[in-house]
Amino acid sequence: RRRKEDAAGPVRMTTLYEDDFVCLTDEGIEIKWYYFPTTISKKIQWDEVKCFRLEPVNLFTSKGWGMGFSNVWWACDTLRQFSCDQAKFLSVSTVEGCCRKGFSCRNLMKVKDIMDKYAGIMRAAEAQQSTRKR
Repeated sequence: RRRKEDAAGPVRMTTLYEDDFVCLTDEGIEIKWYYFPTTISKKIQWDEVKCFRLEPVNLFTSKGWGMGFSNVWWACDTLRQFSCDQAKFLSVSTVEGCCRKGFSCRNLMKVKDIMDKYAGIMRAAEAQQSTRKR
């Protein structure tokens, strides 16, 4: 874990995991190299995550960057199609938006554990709030 800093000093956000493709913080997910052709990252707050899942990679449903014949928009990973390790590709569905956001990661188990914990906490808190309103 490490703290992100900016010119004004420390920011409260804590980095839980980071590699070449994704950064998970206590506030959400940053999918690096997401938008084509600008390479700008996609940031998703934990309370926006509806679910996440493993995505098998094949010639038709995935792509090095962009959308294949599926509803997943893949962040840039030009070696994705050539990987024999299928257990490092995830997608995130958000509460708004019809297309899933796909990305690679170097340590699937760590990413999955963090996403289970943080996305699960947000879902549980929302469920409690909705039952209290009734």
